[in-house]
Amino acid sequence: MDAAAIDVSVDNGEFIIPSAKQTTPGNTCSLSAPLPSVKVVGQGAINLATSTREDRRVDMDELTVISIGKQSNYPAPIFRLDDDTLGHVFALNADMELKTEDEIPSLFSLLHTSQVCSIWRNFTLASPWLWARVLNISILRQTRHEWRTEIIRRTGSALLHIKSVNRLGEGRDKVSEDFLESILNKNWTRIRSLHLHLNIRTVDDRWGSIFLRSAPSLEAFRFSWPETLGEEQNLASPDFILFSNTAPLLRTLSVANVTQNLATLSISNLRYLVLHPSVSAHELLSSLRSTPLLESLEASVTKVTPVLRESVIRPRLPPVSLPQLKDIKFKIYHAIDATLSLLAHLKPASRCALLFKGSYYHETPSRESVRLYSEVLSTYSKCYPNFETATNLVVTFESDCASLAVKSHSRRHFKFHVYNGAGFHQDIFSTFLSSFKVYQLDIFKTLKLSVEPIEPIVSNTDLQKFILSLISVEVLDTTHQTLDYIHKLQCNSVILVFPALKTIHLNYIHRPNEVSLIINFLNSRMTREFSGEPVTLIMGAGVTADLTTLKVFPRVILKTVARTSGRTSTPQNGWNLRSKCG
Repeated sequence: MDAAAIDVSVDNGEFIIPSAKQTTPGNTCSLSAPLPSVKVVGQGAINLATSTREDRRVDMDELTVISIGKQSNYPAPIFRLDDDTLGHVFALNADMELKTEDEIPSLFSLLHTSQVCSIWRNFTLASPWLWARVLNISILRQTRHEWRTEIIRRTGSALLHIKSVNRLGEGRDKVSEDFLESILNKNWTRIRSLHLHLNIRTVDDRWGSIFLRSAPSLEAFRFSWPETLGEEQNLASPDFILFSNTAPLLRTLSVANVTQNLATLSISNLRYLVLHPSVSAHELLSSLRSTPLLESLEASVTKVTPVLRESVIRPRLPPVSLPQLKDIKFKIYHAIDATLSLLAHLKPASRCALLFKGSYYHETPSRESVRLYSEVLSTYSKCYPNFETATNLVVTFESDCASLAVKSHSRRHFKFHVYNGAGFHQDIFSTFLSSFKVYQLDIFKTLKLSVEPIEPIVSNTDLQKFILSLISVEVLDTTHQTLDYIHKLQCNSVILVFPALKTIHLNYIHRPNEVSLIINFLNSRMTREFSGEPVTLIMGAGVTADLTTLKVFPRVILKTVARTSGRTSTPQNGWNLRSKCG
């Protein structure tokens, strides 16, 4: 079929490709040929062109749809899928929470899908639930009224997913707000998911009046507005209660920059909770007792306001059992010890992954802080579910930072990290290591290690024993200072440090004395009676020093990583190895 000969029209709000119905008996569409792009302009003529990146800049009064490819007497396998499978595939694209939503809106993806062939078109038009998943207000409000009406009509009576997110720097969008308000008012009782970020500068009572209503179908609610409002403000009156405490199906809740007492909410079915400033720890603990199904707990805060109002939590509060809690993610800058105490009061599932990052900007850690590190680190490292498949370990011990992290092939990682610009008590490093409940240290094959060469870190015997126990490490990502620490440890040890080591990654080597530290490490390693694999040194970002002195080591392979490509290269002309990659 000659793509240039295809005509497309709009008939009663339907986006029709007549040629899709003009195939000969027994023929069907195939995706084996490149698909051209069809632009449907209002109710008028259609222009066809090979799709380019420029074509993706769609005027919102135009629709970019995919036309039929060439015909074939044999249907491609994708056209023989059953309806359940086809629906699942289409639903994966019709997801506004994908990271690609800004560049390729899921609404357009669904429109493309509906125009591939008559089979897919009939399926999508008979599936209101698909159209109900792609109501992106930022896209819809830029189109003509007839176009918006048609998309809304296609949702039928299905439960709606609505998203309206104003990006940073876009400013307030009054048109979108008015359109959003209209959509919410007309369809409130059939909204399943609502994700809103509004660039408003003053509290607007109209939102409070909407969110005060009962929400019988709502399962996910995410709402925020800029922190530039200053002090936290309610959506409406001080006694405002979200959804009038009637949202029986609510499973996901994230309400930012709005004062809200969790104790006033019925959250027994909640699975996913994001905490925003400012929450009372005691109210939170009390509320969490009513969430036995909770699977994920996050804290989303900035450096300006704390997630918890209290700086301490009464230690005698009874623990809260959360048998389904599988993920905890806290990145905080205030009330670090109070937050740790909160975590210590929780009894998570036996397979829970913790990601905790606390930075002391407004308080000073104490010996009680160290005790809390021990309690939380011990409890949650024992709960981490992926140690059996973990291969990557990250250890950072510096004067102002202590961090342990474990990465596995899954996306669920473990991390416990604290930072204090004024430094920590020397007990922190031994506490971290003794509380890190890993059954076997020989499971780790990749190690990212940063040790600051100062007392009391370098003389810490617990750290020395810990490093000597990492006998399976094959890849080491480190610094020249840490390499010097390992060299000195090697000189004082009767056993070889990292006996399975094959590759070392180094960055930012500038001066001859830094190269000397690498040479010292290699000398201490090569002088041992060791017949293992050759060691590959991979020099990455910021390596500007002359590395030719490393040619004295025949069992060392030197590679550089180009900054632009990320690929390694081996020098071709002997050992002329001055790195230009950075």
